[in-house]
Amino acid sequence: MRSVLLLLAVLLASCGDAAPIETPPPYIVVANRADGTFSVIDTDTDTLVRHVPLPGGAKPATPGYVAYVPRLRRLYVGDDANRRISVFQVPEFFHLFDLPMPADVFHLWVNDRQLWAVDRDALSLAVFDLDSSQRIGVIPIPADLRARGGVPHDVVVDATHAYVTVFRIAAAPDVVVKYSCDTLTEVGRASVGDDPHVFLHPTAPRLYVACQDTDNVFVLDRATMAEITVVPIFGGHGVWVPPPGQTLYVTNFPSHVVGGEPGPGALGVFAVDLDTDTAIGGVGTSRTGAHNLNSTADGTKLYITHSDGGSMVGVYDVSDPDAVPVFLREILVGKNPFGIARLE
Repeated sequence: MRSVLLLLAVLLASCGDAAPIETPPPYIVVANRADGTFSVIDTDTDTLVRHVPLPGGAKPATPGYVAYVPRLRRLYVGDDANRRISVFQVPEFFHLFDLPMPADVFHLWVNDRQLWAVDRDALSLAVFDLDSSQRIGVIPIPADLRARGGVPHDVVVDATHAYVTVFRIAAAPDVVVKYSCDTLTEVGRASVGDDPHVFLHPTAPRLYVACQDTDNVFVLDRATMAEITVVPIFGGHGVWVPPPGQTLYVTNFPSHVVGGEPGPGALGVFAVDLDTDTAIGGVGTSRTGAHNLNSTADGTKLYITHSDGGSMVGVYDVSDPDAVPVFLREILVGKNPFGIARLE
């Protein structure tokens, strides 16, 4: 029955007689982990447009991470409490259907044809075809990493490959594993620092790996997975490169200070010059728990979720790529904002 309903939803959403789906305004969408909603922010005015609840489930929803596919005008919202990814049509934000996960869902990412989602409990990755909305593979993490206690955590995807972090590996550095999007098999890996999160340069073949517990950012060649350099950054967690590609921004989620431990006066977000791969500097954020981040398409404003149990997203001016972010304002969203995506 579920497959019939899913097919019906897909057909209705893509029916040739339906009115064309309008292009959405420039929005930022934030998943609110503690109240089962996501918030929509208009980036022209930095005002809250609406809160959208996730559909009912066996348990209260826990939205974690979000991804958007412009070609389909669809927003994908992970809900680990109910082991599903809820799919919404944009800009109406009506619920289309859910993609079931084997056991869990956490970090997720999309390219134009696939969605990759981390399943921490099953120690695997689930891969979905975006056109059919069918799951085309469940990929266990490599056996040697699984045998040593490894757990998948973060994922980012380009047009041809997915890059997945595996951490908590006994007596060994954490790892980024590279997979082919065509064969769904491992084609490379690199050892990095502890508790890594990943992001792709928008134009150059580089992979940035922010390592929270070793206070650094690894810069890798995506083709070879070879290490290019390592940039010292306190508590590197969320990582983002705005489309111009000049500057890397990294959040200090654990509020690390000198010595690698949390402390007062910690800088919340850092800027890195990508021409020289050196830190420009850091700045204190409006509150603690600076977590995930995204930007406007022109790269002039940065949005940071503060996953500190509150309800605020910080907005920063990053129009000068050679300077640290400048605080502009806060936007009240839902409870405990977490994952973030841009809709344009």
